[in-house]
Order: sequence, then C-alpha cells, then structure tokens
Amino acid sequence: MIRAATLEDVPTLVSMVRQFAAESYYQTVITVQEDQIASLVTSLIERDDALLMVSERDQVTGMIGMVVYPHPLSDELVSAEVFWW
Repeated sequence: MIRAATLEDVPTLVSMVRQFAAESYYQTVITVQEDQIASLVTSLIERDDALLMVSERDQVTGMIGMVVYPHPLSDELVSAEVFWW
C-alpha cells in the first residue's frame, strides 16, 4: 500500500534516510545529522508545498519526499524529489 506519511512514521523514516544517505553519494560529501533529518521529515509531512509518501507491507518499506518551489530562473512552480528509497 502507498500512503501519506504521518508523524508516527518519523522515527522509522529517520532511520531509512540515514541508510539512504549512507548508501549514496551523500556519504562522501556531507555529514548527515539525525536531528536535521527528523526536522526535514516532519516538515515534508506538515507543509502544504511538500509531500512525503511511504510504501508499506506490514511495515514501511519505501519512501519518497518531494517539494514544490518557485524556480529561481522563471518563478514558475516546479517540483523536485528530496529523496526516494
């Protein structure tokens, strides 16, 4: 099942984002901070211009976080992924 993430999912999603970062290019260029991940995940859940969806089979198995923002060159609204895993 695919559903919108909830605040109850935050601890699981923080762990998943840490794993995502550790297995990606990010591990070579940034130091991932758990409190920053929790803030990001919470923000994606609560904001009207963001989206955080999870896949679930008895437990959360995947995620995608997206944001909508004005493009710096045109001011048109565009969307971009923050992470997916």
